[in-house]
Parts: sequence; C-alpha cells; structure tokens
Amino acid sequence: MFPMKNNRPVVILMCVAVLSLFFSGCAGQKAFMEGEKLTRQGKLDEAVVSFAEAVQKNPEKQEYRQKLIQTRNSAATKHLESGREFLAAGKRVEALSDLRMASAYAPSLEVAAQEAKIIENQLRADELVTEAESFYRARRIAQAKNTIDAVFNLEPENAAAKALLGKINAGGKTVMDGVELDVNSAQPINLKFKATGIKDVFNILSKLSGINFILDEEIKTQTNVTLLLENATFPQALELILQLNKLGKKVLNSRTIIVYPRTKEKDKQFADQLIQTFYLSNIDAKKAVNLLRTMLQLRKIYVHEELNALIVRDTPDVIKLCAQILESADRADSEVLFELELIDVAKSDDLEIGTQLAAKRYAFGLVDSGATGILSSFVADSVKDLEFMFTVPTATFDLKKSLTDTDLLASPKIRVKNKEKAKVVVGSKEPVVTVTTTGGGGVSGTTQDNIQYVDVGIKLNIEPTIQLDNSVFVKVGLEVSSADDLGKTDSGSILLRINTTNAETALTLKDGERTIIGGLMRNDTTNNKETIPFIGDIPLIGPMLSYYKKGKGKREILLSITPHIVKNVVIPSQAETTIWSGGEEDLKAGPAFGTFAGSFDPETSRLPEKAVPAKQVVSPVKAAAATGILENVGAEQAAVSVNADEIPVSPEGLAAAVVLPPSVVPAETPEPAADGLPPTAPEAAAPTLPAPAPAAAPLVQLQPFPVPPVGDGKLALVGATEVKVGEEAILEVTIADGNKLYSAPLFVFFDQAALDFVRAEEGDFLRQGGQPTVFTTSALAGQGQLIVGYKQGVGATGVSGSGTLFRLIFKGKAPGAASVRLDRINFRDQAGQRLKVEAAATTLEVR
Repeated sequence: MFPMKNNRPVVILMCVAVLSLFFSGCAGQKAFMEGEKLTRQGKLDEAVVSFAEAVQKNPEKQEYRQKLIQTRNSAATKHLESGREFLAAGKRVEALSDLRMASAYAPSLEVAAQEAKIIENQLRADELVTEAESFYRARRIAQAKNTIDAVFNLEPENAAAKALLGKINAGGKTVMDGVELDVNSAQPINLKFKATGIKDVFNILSKLSGINFILDEEIKTQTNVTLLLENATFPQALELILQLNKLGKKVLNSRTIIVYPRTKEKDKQFADQLIQTFYLSNIDAKKAVNLLRTMLQLRKIYVHEELNALIVRDTPDVIKLCAQILESADRADSEVLFELELIDVAKSDDLEIGTQLAAKRYAFGLVDSGATGILSSFVADSVKDLEFMFTVPTATFDLKKSLTDTDLLASPKIRVKNKEKAKVVVGSKEPVVTVTTTGGGGVSGTTQDNIQYVDVGIKLNIEPTIQLDNSVFVKVGLEVSSADDLGKTDSGSILLRINTTNAETALTLKDGERTIIGGLMRNDTTNNKETIPFIGDIPLIGPMLSYYKKGKGKREILLSITPHIVKNVVIPSQAETTIWSGGEEDLKAGPAFGTFAGSFDPETSRLPEKAVPAKQVVSPVKAAAATGILENVGAEQAAVSVNADEIPVSPEGLAAAVVLPPSVVPAETPEPAADGLPPTAPEAAAPTLPAPAPAAAPLVQLQPFPVPPVGDGKLALVGATEVKVGEEAILEVTIADGNKLYSAPLFVFFDQAALDFVRAEEGDFLRQGGQPTVFTTSALAGQGQLIVGYKQGVGATGVSGSGTLFRLIFKGKAPGAASVRLDRINFRDQAGQRLKVEAAATTLEVR
C-alpha cells in the first residue's frame, strides 16, 4: 500500500474528473429540461438548440439524442407548412428561407427540398430575365438568347422570357434543320405561280433568297406549280412548295439545299440517322419500349436490361421525339410518411365470492378395516370386518375482486411509395404445435412435433395513392386479434382459439391532416355459479354453499393516421408534355407546316436593320407586263426588293410573278417607342434615297431584383482573407445595428473541399450586461454545413447595437478559393418576433 501523500495528486485528479462529469451531467439535464419547456411552448427552433446542447454535453444519453431527432422532425414539418403559407401569399423569399430550414432539419423530407428548388429556380430565372433584357437593349442578341435558354431550363413557363424571346425572334436569323441560313433578307415576300415549272419555281426562289438549290435528277420536270402566297417568309414559302409537291430537303450549308422526291429510297439516301442511348431512372425499359413503339412505330430499338436503358436508331426528328416523350414519362414517384398511433385500451372487473368445493363428486361404500379407499369389488365369507364409508368434498370460501386496466400505445412511423403496400404488426407470434404420428403394421409409431406461429395482436395494412393536389387516398385494413388456449387433443396438438375484429375503409386525407378510426369495441360479460344440486336452491343455506364468479371486460381500439408527403412527383410543364409530332406519315419534332404555326410578326416589331443605300431597281411587274404573262398585279402587293436584272424575263421563266415594293423615301426620325424599346424602321416609299439611320435607343433604367427590406441589423464576416494549407484562419461574425436581438440561430455554409471546420468561439455581443447565454454548434459531417445555436438565457430582453456574435476557426485543406456564407438566419427578439437581418458571405483564398 502506497503512502497517502504520494497518491494526493491522483486523488485530486480523480475528484476533479468526478466533479466535471457531475456538473456536465447537470448542465445537460438542464438544457434537456429547457428544450422540453420550449417544445411545449411551440418554440421548436429554440428547442432544437437546447436539445443539441444537451446532446453535446451528454453524448452517451440516448434519450437526449432521440428527443433531438424528434424535435428536428417536428420543426421541419412546421417550417414546411410556414413556407407554403408564405408562398401562397406571394412572399417567395420568406418561403424559401422556411423551406431551407425544413430541409436542413430533416434531409429525408425531400418535398421541402423540391419546393425550395422550385422557388430558387424562379428567383434565379427572374434575375436572368433582367440580364437578358439588358443584353437585348444593348443589341447583344446572342447573349440574350443564351440567357433566355438558361431561364427556360430553370422555369419553362416564364412569361417574361417568352415575351422577350418573341421580340428577339422577330428580328432574328433564319434557322432550318439546325443550320443558320444566309438569306439575303428576312422581309416577307409575295408569290403568285400559275402552272409554273418546278425548276423555274426554285430558280425564282433562289434569286429572292440567295440560297442555292440542287435538284435531284429524279424530280419530275413536268411538274407545274400553281400558288398564291402573300406576306410570307422564306421558310414558309419553301416548306409549302416542298409539302405540296411531296419533296424533301437536306441542308448542306448556309447557302446550299438539296431537294429530292420523298420516296423511301431517297429518304434512305439523303436522310440522316442517329443512334441515341437513353438511360432511364424510374420507368422500366421494357415498358418504355412499348410506349415508344406505340407512339412512334419504332423498329430499330434495343432494350439494355442491365442498365435499364434504350438504344434507338432513327432520324434526328424521331430521336428528339423519343427524348421528349421519355423526359415526360421518366419521373420519380411520390412517397408518403404515415405517422400512426395505435391505442389499445383494455379494462376488466372480476369478482369471485362464495364457497368453492374442491371436488364435484361424492362417494360411499364398504372398506376393509385399515384401508383408506372404498372397495370396488371383493369376495368375503362375511361382512364382519367391513366398514361403511363415504367421502365429503372439502370447501374453501373465496372473496376476491380483481380490477385490470391495460393501455397499449404504439407510435410507429412508416414511409411508403405511391401505390405500394405497407404493413404494421404490433403483437406477438403464438406457437401452434401439431403432433404427427408415423408407423404401423404392429410396429410402434414415432411422433414428430411441428411448430407453426400465428400473428396475434394488431395488424394494420396501408395502401396509399398520392394525388397531384397533395391529397392521399388511403386504403386501410385493421385487424385486432387475441388467442385463447383451449388445451390439447388426445394426440398432443395444442388448440388455440383466435378472436379477431376486422375493419376496412378507404378515405382521402390532405397532406398533414389527421383522422381517427375508433369504435372498435368489445364488451364481455360472464356470470358463473357453482352450487350443490337441490341444496343450492334452499333459501339462505343454498347461497352460503354456492360459488359465484362474475366478470366484465371491455376493449377498445383507436387508430390515428396522419400522412406527410415527403416526396412529390415532379410534374413537367405544359411545354414539356405537349409534343408536336408532325403528320401521321411524316414524323417530325414540330407541327406539320411548322413555319406557319405562329402568326407572322409585322416588320415594325422586329429589330431595325442597319441602314444601307437602296438600289435603284426596275420593277419586274413592268417586265412581266411587257410579255403579257402577268395580269392584275399591282405594286401595292409588293413585299421584297430584288434586282430586276436577276429575274428571267423569257415567257418560259416569267410565268411567276414577284412583286417589288416601292423604294424607300426619306422620313423623319421616329420618336422612341412608348415602352422604351428602340424605334422601328419607317415605311419605305421613295426609289433611290437611303433610309435614315435609326434613332439611338433610349436608356431605360431596369427595376432591380426585389430584395426584402433589412431593418434589424446587418451581418458581416470579418477576418482573414487567405490561409495556407494546414494553418488556421479566424473569421468573426459581427452584427451592425442589431435591434433587440435575443435568439440568433443560423447556418454556416463553407467549401468543404478547401476548408475544414475546427471550432467556434462565442463572442461578447449577447453577453452584454452579464446576461447568461447558450451557445452551441453542430457540424454536419460531409456536408460543409454548421448549425449554430445562440441565444440569451431566461430573463434577458435582447441586445441592440453592434458587436461580435461569435468566431469561426477554419483550417486550410486544399488550394483554391473557398466561400463561406451565412444563411437560414432565424434571428428573433424576446417576444419571438422574427428580425429582418441581412446575410453575409466572404471568400478565403487557400494557398
């Protein structure tokens, strides 16, 4: 044994460790009790912070950890409902904040992340539309189109983007089969053909557009065209001529197009074929191939079952149709989380009173002297040594009353996919033994026990169908059973009697709506009386020699069902589900005569072209009139200016009329349009004078993207701007102009590829005046997120002014620019009112 003085340091250390553990446990319990109090008050965000503090101080307490998970789920549901209310009121920024909080609290609540993503896309789309309008006004058309494409990727039905794209397309280039054609002019044209040869038609169309047409040798030269077309574009004129004469085209480059007859042989010769692989996530590939074959009559298609993929070979238009159909059909199904409460209440009242006889039989007879039992048979010379004997049953007096009250509560949560079945069993498996005897023919048989188990208790079957309006159609089947042991058979088999109560129903519930299924009751009443025949009927004496057993039993089952849709099917937009597919025999990714599908915008709605001197031309109307071929064609029909010398004037070549407009006359510089867009080109009139240059576009001040007002403070990240790999950097989270700040929970997002979070240290802002505070942090592993809980203690009223909330310490992990930002800010005053605080972000350069 060592001397005490030599062990004094060890004893001191042990005492310090024990005291630390004791006070740590007390602190954790205090935080846990505070969290339960806040939960009862409905302050779930603050309760999450308190439970997180309790878990941090007592990580081995599973009760604390379970309560934290439960409260985070409840807080997530509350924020989800709040976000939807904000969204219904048109407050998208506030809705986005609540939905992000819901997703952070419960990552499995996928519907919150889905709805938040939709709002983020809408807000980002609004910003991009503003940028596109700036590009459009600056005549940067390519950038404007690219920006609008990005808008449609985020929000396909954005009305502002569609309107702006319409304005841009009105003055855009001519694109055909994915190739931008170098057409001489985008102005509309008027055509009048009367029994004109097909080659002459393309010759005139080539002179008008500047596009070279190569005609296949099998085109019938004797084909004549009769056509009257007014105020049309070049693509419209070309498509109409091709369709009416059963011709096809192949665009070689911006200036050359091959024209060929639409036959199977020529389609094989000129039409391109693509091979495309479609990888499917949700729809089965075998079902998808049936869908495509039904809709598009595909022949060259292969199913790759291992990868759940389709490989298709067909024309580019058909491949595009396949992509559009699969994009609309390959959607993840919905899922719902059922919050169930099963309550089984059983009560019994049993009374046992009276005289109970040990045996129900009486015997009498002769017995031999010294024997204890009555003789059943004997042979004797005399009855001298025999005695008379009879048996009397023993009796006991019972006086017993039993009261039983049993409550069974089960609260399972089960997540199930749309139109799938889920089953919940709360009970036990009762064994049923069956004895099997084998053998015969004089040989002793062998026995074998077979044991089977039967589910006894509460069985619940659920089959949901999730509707698109966020309601759930549920088929519910409930069975309550109990087992009574009836003993054994002669062969040893165990007999059980199964008592069952069944209920089936179908109902429609809204998301988050609770319903209770009750009334599954069973009342049992038993009255037993045991007495001696005849004697038991004698007044006074009979009841005293009788035994009474009375019992009352009551059992009731209550079922509470609350559905929570955790994952919604993402419904494609109308633009994605409405797919033009051409004609019955001519599949194409667009409508038949697609160039005529939209109305032609007048010239005044297009961007003004750069002014150039107009050529003095001779109207081909006069040339045609000189030959006597063209009749009743006036100059007012003109729409396109061409050089008259380039139009053939022979009777064979001028069976077509191409009418020119009057030349441009000088006009006054137009005033800017009322909508702030650039002025349009004036109407043309005079022959030779150049058109005036367009007026400069007026400067239009665009409205900034709406940002919620900030009035209760502004956050900032102050500190290091760069850090070396392996070294630490400190960032202070400060607040300026804070207003009665009492609770300051928030999220910190950082680039986990470049930074590692080390620790967080509390600042002195909320501790002003010696006020107690609660400061906790919880890093989400592998997500680059940090949850910070910070608030004043009981009795505080909040702090105003400026100061440091807390400090963040990061360590450099890999070179690069690492972003650090504050988000999901849920600052509140002592009354629980939310404060409007501007967020902050910074960038750390890791070297």
